[in-house]
Amino acid sequence: MVEGCGRYSIPFPEYNFYTVNITFLGVKREDYGHPFTCHAGVSAAYFMLKPPVPDFRACLIGGLLAFTGAAVFVTYIYKVFKIDIALWYRSAFHSTGTMEDGKLYDAYVLYPKPQRKSQSHNVDTLALKILPKVLEMQCGYKLFIFGRDEFPGQAVANVIDENIKLCRRLIIIIIPELLAFDLLKNMSEEQIAIYNALIQDGMKVILIELEKVKDYTAMPESIQYIKQKHGSICWSGNFTEQSLCAKTKFWKKVRYHMPPKRFPPSSSA
Repeated sequence: MVEGCGRYSIPFPEYNFYTVNITFLGVKREDYGHPFTCHAGVSAAYFMLKPPVPDFRACLIGGLLAFTGAAVFVTYIYKVFKIDIALWYRSAFHSTGTMEDGKLYDAYVLYPKPQRKSQSHNVDTLALKILPKVLEMQCGYKLFIFGRDEFPGQAVANVIDENIKLCRRLIIIIIPELLAFDLLKNMSEEQIAIYNALIQDGMKVILIELEKVKDYTAMPESIQYIKQKHGSICWSGNFTEQSLCAKTKFWKKVRYHMPPKRFPPSSSA
């Protein structure tokens, strides 16, 4: 719909120029390219409407904002569900080959011997009962647990030296008790040699806190280094059957840091 809003005449010596203001109340797609007639006095003029030039700058800014928003969203989703995605991928696209790395065990379990009876019971329960029930029986991993798998009469140094080289991961259980840390410090030098070997050889370490450790400054430097490099996982179970489910948050974190299984169990991640 077109509406004339005003008409102006500009006199010149030989000609009169007329100016007419036109208001378009609505423009449809079919109006573009269609000739219109404008009458001014006894004269008539023709004109056509052309589609507006796209604002590429606005489109570019909008596209960049959409891309940035999508990237932030995907990054957030990956960060929140990274462990679940990794475990699902391992389960869905697992390799059917065998590991030719010369290793016999998936992880070596090392744990302290605290002097407090209650603490000692919890540590032993986690290391000798719960870890095997979940990682070995449910997830199919093979563990070497110091205090369970060595032969009687073997020297500690020989056990550590021979078996640490046959493992793909090292699981260390710690508790927030200075006595336990002092015990680690004062144990035979083979313990310190393990940490030095790990730092040099680059073996991945899974540090499990039986209780939340707020201050690592009282620990050996090797433990502090492992914490800084690999982080830690805080035990969140309560030594009941509920804690033995491999699909809980704690065990998912442990499984995420364990090596991928070539022949995973039939249960899903």
